[in-house]
Amino acid sequence: MNILVIAQNLDYTAPGNVFKNIIKGISRCNSVDLLYNGKFDESQLTSVRRFYSCQSNFFYNYLGRKRIFKNKSNPYSKKWIEKALRIIEGNKYDIVCSMLTSSYYYPILCGKLIADKCYAKYAVYSVDAIPAPGWGESTFSRFQLELVKNELKHCDYFATINPKMLDYQLSTFENKPGLKHNVIYIPIDENIKQIGPATEKHTFLYTGGIYGKRKIDKIIKAFNKICNTYEDAKLILVGTHLRRSYIEQIARYNSKSIELHRYAKDLTPFYKRASVFLNIDADIPNDVFLASKLMKYLPYNRQILCETGENSPTHLLLDGFDTVVICHHDEEELYQGMLKVLKNVDTAEYSERDILLHELSIESQGKKLAEDLVFIL
Repeated sequence: MNILVIAQNLDYTAPGNVFKNIIKGISRCNSVDLLYNGKFDESQLTSVRRFYSCQSNFFYNYLGRKRIFKNKSNPYSKKWIEKALRIIEGNKYDIVCSMLTSSYYYPILCGKLIADKCYAKYAVYSVDAIPAPGWGESTFSRFQLELVKNELKHCDYFATINPKMLDYQLSTFENKPGLKHNVIYIPIDENIKQIGPATEKHTFLYTGGIYGKRKIDKIIKAFNKICNTYEDAKLILVGTHLRRSYIEQIARYNSKSIELHRYAKDLTPFYKRASVFLNIDADIPNDVFLASKLMKYLPYNRQILCETGENSPTHLLLDGFDTVVICHHDEEELYQGMLKVLKNVDTAEYSERDILLHELSIESQGKKLAEDLVFIL
């Protein structure tokens, strides 16, 4: 198959890293060209046949997003689409695949137009639920809902990152007759090197943002209790942008045991220190999100403690593993979970994850997507 992938902001974002791994997987068994917007080092994808850089002005992107928040049209996206159409003029593909995220929408706005121009079938791979259910309604979420209604109804194939998210997203737009759909999980990075035993035995690590319905207060309260048993306990938060005063208000005299760090591109030094990795899902009913950080955590020989909801994608994927402890949004349950993972640190058998790691590999998920796309031709 000849495939054109359209993506935006592949570097420096969590969705961008997912998209790079997906592109890497499908380009190993198909001829793939990449049309991209935003800064990107093309040497990261050596199996891609051709690259087409279609850049937009950062300032205009900012203005366009502001206009959308004010419920106005974005004239700058139209200019970018016209430029993208000129770049691929004369090319023919079997499939055009837009990479979709809630933050960047240029690929979805031009996907169907380019597919028609290239005489191709149209596929969409999304890493987000758009708009995010349970997070409240806003002008931007209303724009997102109209976007998926208008654009996804044209796709011949649709995939997203877990079954619950897939069911939700399919309910937000009119499915084209004969629409094929599937779950393509977030692939795990290749060539991850083990980091040895934790240098700090009672240290918890959380990496990523804390905002909206994703909250840290119950974790901190449970950690307060852990400090009564383990005087050397530490909680490391990387990339959360929380105020120290907020931490002190909840942790009080234990706040000295909590470290706050801004964004770090290389998390390896923190991974080496921690004995337990933390994942925190949004505290909403029927959550449909599966955090990409879990795919970063799983290859390492570390206990994972997940704060999540009942029947969440995290719960459905990881329940039953001895090296993963699932807790709900409950302070006492999180405290007991922390005690359990600390007890298991020295006896855990991480080989139990091997089958799952193989299933989530770039090779497996890329092959799965490639096999799916054959059926829409």
